[in-house]
Amino acid sequence: MRGPFSTPITPLPGSFFHADPQNPDYIGQAPGQNDGFELIGEIPHEQAIILVAIKLRVDRAGRYIVASTYPIDRNKLERRLRKGFIKPA
Repeated sequence: MRGPFSTPITPLPGSFFHADPQNPDYIGQAPGQNDGFELIGEIPHEQAIILVAIKLRVDRAGRYIVASTYPIDRNKLERRLRKGFIKPA
């Protein structure tokens, strides 16, 4: 997969990675997380919302690191929107 700046985004082995990080529905930054950002995608046919946390550090192979990937619920998505942590992409 390719991420920002045409650099590969590599998920960690075993991560929950069904969302397409190339076309997120929302993007933002969690409070206190200055070294990365979050991509959030809704997958309607699976009734899922997936958060992909990406660190802005590059590994030795020149790839950005997907720190974690996990499902979130609608309340968490709406709370992050209300607080301004994320915005529609």
